[in-house]
Amino acid sequence: QHTIRFHVDDVASSHKNRKVNDKFFEWLNKKYGSIKAVKATRGDKHKYLGMTVNFEKRGCVRFEQFDKVEDLIENGPVRLKRSDTAMTPSSNNLMSRDDDAKLIDSKERKEQYHNVVAKAIFLSKRSRPDIQPTVAVLATRVREPSESDWSEMVRLLKYLNGTRNKCLTLRVDNLNILKWYVVTDQIARG
Repeated sequence: QHTIRFHVDDVASSHKNRKVNDKFFEWLNKKYGSIKAVKATRGDKHKYLGMTVNFEKRGCVRFEQFDKVEDLIENGPVRLKRSDTAMTPSSNNLMSRDDDAKLIDSKERKEQYHNVVAKAIFLSKRSRPDIQPTVAVLATRVREPSESDWSEMVRLLKYLNGTRNKCLTLRVDNLNILKWYVVTDQIARG
């Protein structure tokens, strides 16, 4: 079976026989090479949509965005040392919103908050589902973030700082049984 996947201007082709992919690549070059050079990457690691899809370990695929996590921490609005970490992406107070909380009044800090949340959404949807609940709540507050929202954002950055090498990893050991694990208690912990 020759599998071909399209996403905007990217094409992924796979077949157990390498020659089938070679012929498809030749056909693509013949058909579209005059418009733009068609490039092929082979191997266990592929850059795709801002992430690295890593097949190096048999029966396992990792969706890595280590460079994006690093950029968010190193170029974010707060300077963190390697020791500035948090065990969970949010505190117990994330879900409670104090209507009398002091809002961030600096336009620059509001933009910084918004930028961190936007980048965290990108991460959470591709390689870091562990931060999705926190990011979902922070995203509802980008219009008028409070100082406590800022603190939650800093906590998220500290969590990412301590978990820089984590990524979404999918494994298969038996094709007859599907198992899916989700950590659901991260918001409730302190």
